[in-house]
Amino acid sequence: MSRDTVQPTHRLAIFATELESKAIPAEVTRAATRGVTDLLGVMLAGTVQPELRPLVAYARSTYGAGRATALALDFPVTAEAAAFTNGAAAHVLDFDDCGDAIGGHPTVPVLPAVLALAEETGAEAAEALAAYVVGVEVENALGLSLNYRHYERGWHPTATLGIFGAAAAASRLLGADTGTSAQALAIATSMSSGIKGNFGTLMKAGQVGFATAKGVAAARLAGAGVTANLDVFRGSHSFPAVFNGDDRTDWSALDDLGLRWTMTSPGLVFKLHPCCGSMHGAIDAVLALRSDGEIDPHSIERIDVYLHPRRLPHIDRPHPATGLAGKFSVQYVTAAAALRGALTLRDFDDDRLKADDIRRLLPQVHVHPLADDEQVLGGRIDCFASRVEVVDAAGMHRRSVVLPRGSDPSVPLTDSELGAKFVENAALAMGRDAAPQALEKVRTWCAGDGSLCELMSFLHSKVLR
Repeated sequence: MSRDTVQPTHRLAIFATELESKAIPAEVTRAATRGVTDLLGVMLAGTVQPELRPLVAYARSTYGAGRATALALDFPVTAEAAAFTNGAAAHVLDFDDCGDAIGGHPTVPVLPAVLALAEETGAEAAEALAAYVVGVEVENALGLSLNYRHYERGWHPTATLGIFGAAAAASRLLGADTGTSAQALAIATSMSSGIKGNFGTLMKAGQVGFATAKGVAAARLAGAGVTANLDVFRGSHSFPAVFNGDDRTDWSALDDLGLRWTMTSPGLVFKLHPCCGSMHGAIDAVLALRSDGEIDPHSIERIDVYLHPRRLPHIDRPHPATGLAGKFSVQYVTAAAALRGALTLRDFDDDRLKADDIRRLLPQVHVHPLADDEQVLGGRIDCFASRVEVVDAAGMHRRSVVLPRGSDPSVPLTDSELGAKFVENAALAMGRDAAPQALEKVRTWCAGDGSLCELMSFLHSKVLR
């Protein structure tokens, strides 16, 4: 039987269930360790954000008690509840990692499901990390197959494709065979949802929380014997036909599962700025101009920002009304970076958007699509490139950024920088004394020492409620 006749659900399920942990290359395991560290730090910071409270209240009133840890709740909950709550917390700040292959955030829909089920099942760190890798590779393979049509139609791939990564990882941790894992993926097509129209609102985090929770639910349903159409990725009423408007899909990316590792190429993108990654090139360009002393923040008259046209529909927001909306306003982040010389979580508090200097400069920030010859970058699936032109009292200053720091393996954040980011984020939830200890415990668990239950119990105990 040729690979072309094998259902995509089965091709994904074979990889998810049959991959041996020891077959994962060391560099992929290292990338997974970095992904776990980064997301747990962001999750801790998100847990104590006031914006998260409505979602926490929903979880508290909806889900029951269990054996998994939700950092924002004060009692052990079901794996689905922990996946939802921790997933939403890890995404509410939009500070979690990104990836070209999925066209969104690869870790956040998968890792909260893995952590919850690993706690429940007692899985060792190596198997939990393997499940996380499997989940990311599955969702990325779907991203490579379905994007950028999927992305451009307005779907939020972190949620709509991330659910399949969560389902694959959850199935693996629950010990599913290939057939049951394939059923979980088919079931997940009925649960997939999430649109970019809700960017800049709390529901962006909510739909990611649901993606990771429903991935767990899909695996549970399949394990209970629920069935779905195993060929649901092909045909006139298939997932691609409905979500992409066309069932003609190139599934060749599935041939590379276990051969090409998207966690290392194109790799995970770790953020230095707590806002949408589509804008990081512009932020870096403005910060470089300021740090080099080329612009005077007090005399800026106009800023022109040029970005890939694919980015503009969700970040061209000249009048953000809230801090969450500011995370998706290239006008705001560019103005704030130019005026303040940095972007911190504090810059996305609602009151910072109303500051006099921001109100003065915001109307002078203008956004444009990059020229065609600036959009293609040596085989990259997508580009983070940006060009910024700033006019101040001394004249016009120009800076281009092709790859923002952290956006590509060629410009990585160091382990030290990721550790510092973790400590800064964790300190928001547990104070500066406990944050370095938390980092050490996370790294120790990733290395195979200690239990996940002990790690999650420690993190939960230190959160300042």
